[in-house]
Amino acid sequence: MPKVTTRYVGDLLCETELGSGRLVADVPAAVGGKGRGPTGLELLLAALGSCVTASAAFYCARAGLDAEGLAVEVQFERADNPIRLTNLRVRVHAPNVAAGPQAEALQRAVANCPVHATLTSLGEVPVEVVAGAAG
Repeated sequence: MPKVTTRYVGDLLCETELGSGRLVADVPAAVGGKGRGPTGLELLLAALGSCVTASAAFYCARAGLDAEGLAVEVQFERADNPIRLTNLRVRVHAPNVAAGPQAEALQRAVANCPVHATLTSLGEVPVEVVAGAAG
């Protein structure tokens, strides 16, 4: 099974290696973060937004439509105990896509973005702790 590895760097900063790149994530300032990178929840929102944007751009290219001005907003609410995001809503602004059949086809295309499909299909994500030298 493919994997992505995230390591604790120290001072509440994490670094993730993925493919040919790496990224860092910090915790929110309210709990000691120092603004050195996005938070994990911000990365989740960015993953969704960038995947939907790419899916919309792919659709526009296949349909011969201009993707200029294409933008995606991911709206959300935050809940506590445990801290999490709720009520995620994605809005695709596509100024060069006509209402009707073009917009309906775009809707189908972006609903199939892999991140959206993953988030909407998750029932549970098991978490396993491997303690001691075995880790």
